Amino acid sequence: MIPYAIFSAKLDIDNRPGVPAFCAGTLEVCALELSTEGFIFRVSSDIGITEIESAGSICLHFYRFEKADYRELKYDKNMTGMSSFEIHMEQGESTEYYHVYRFKTDDWEYQSCANQLMREYMRYIDLKLEDNDALLSEKLTGYPSKGEEIDVDCLESLRKQWFSHFTGDEWNGVDESCYELGVSIDNTEAYENYLGLCIQDFMREYWLKNGFDGSAHPITKIKISYLYIGNQFCHLLFPKSEQLFRILEKAVREGIKPVVVFTYLQEHDIAEVHTLIERLGIWCKTKNQRIELVVNDWGMLSMIANVPDHDWFDITLGVLLNKRRKDTRLQYKNGSEHMLLRENALQSEAYCRYLQENFNVSRVSQESCGYHYDLPSGTLKSTLLFPFYQMNTSQHCTLYADIKNGARGRQCAVTQCPEYCSSQAFLYPTMLNMVGRYNTLFGYDTHVMFDGAYVSYFLKQGVDRLVVNLI
Repeated sequence: MIPYAIFSAKLDIDNRPGVPAFCAGTLEVCALELSTEGFIFRVSSDIGITEIESAGSICLHFYRFEKADYRELKYDKNMTGMSSFEIHMEQGESTEYYHVYRFKTDDWEYQSCANQLMREYMRYIDLKLEDNDALLSEKLTGYPSKGEEIDVDCLESLRKQWFSHFTGDEWNGVDESCYELGVSIDNTEAYENYLGLCIQDFMREYWLKNGFDGSAHPITKIKISYLYIGNQFCHLLFPKSEQLFRILEKAVREGIKPVVVFTYLQEHDIAEVHTLIERLGIWCKTKNQRIELVVNDWGMLSMIANVPDHDWFDITLGVLLNKRRKDTRLQYKNGSEHMLLRENALQSEAYCRYLQENFNVSRVSQESCGYHYDLPSGTLKSTLLFPFYQMNTSQHCTLYADIKNGARGRQCAVTQCPEYCSSQAFLYPTMLNMVGRYNTLFGYDTHVMFDGAYVSYFLKQGVDRLVVNLI
């Protein structure tokens, strides 16, 4: 059978007396065999032979590997100037459950498309039999497989490779008055460090721990205005309740605006999270202090809207609810699909209004991942998280599975987390600029750290807050 993803056909069956209603209209089929003279397909025996053989038109789609798109051919018996075709049932191939048919045409365009598809598909199969995915990617997309060596041995070495060579001239031309800076703390060690140090000492250690040296990036000299507390991807790395309130108290004392970050909501955590949100509302009311909540679960949006003191919260849509396809390896993908990644539901003004009016969402989170998308003007405010962006997240942690069970695929629910991620990470070839941290695969956007024009473009599109997330 020819995979439906690379070849398909759509038949138009006449809607006339005697034809069952479920038979009329468009019928999609895939090929059992394909040649330059035609192809063989089968359909349910419930559909009459006459209806298939007298189909008025057919539309064929051939996948083109080199361009990563489809070539479409249409044939219509009622249109003059179109190449003829015929469909007839194959004798001796049918059963009580299905009938087998053959499509035939002498059209030279069909012959050309079929010949090209068979040639490219056989090439793909030959490469697949080599049992080397890197070689397959190199031949099909230009992926540089020879650069797959991993030349770092730990996360600290990788951080130094990424962040230790700044000159201080980065972000030239970026207007600092156009944005406020925030910093994310998203693991137990970071929570404890923040509580144990004054903000100046904490930030100094924060930059050094993440590989920034003395001639560091200009952002290291900017005073932070926001502290993001919590992990957007792993529910087990959220601070303990009392620890959270101590961090909130300290942030307010130091003149920093706290932002509490939530991830997805698991069913067994609903009651506990609901109680925490109620406590946060009471705390805000008592302290006369508004705080921002980053939400990554649709159910939690409804939950927050129904707690008594929800008016004290400013709601931000998290990156897990602002979905886009993001991957450092997309640069090797053929075709123009990467341009479609700029499209997003948040470009719809009606959708933005819906979030505002039904869930009181006032801000959205987006990530720097090599491209941007535009928000409708006058709707939602925008926060840019950089330089890392989420590519894939698993509720059942792959790092835990690899260390505890010996394989990433042997995943299970984790209740008592030993936090292997505090010292372990998945490493990948340096050229890919990606790392596995916590329960998530992250990509590193190299442009945002060096290119001031790239950052300025985000600011011109309405981003008014930058948040450093050094995972």
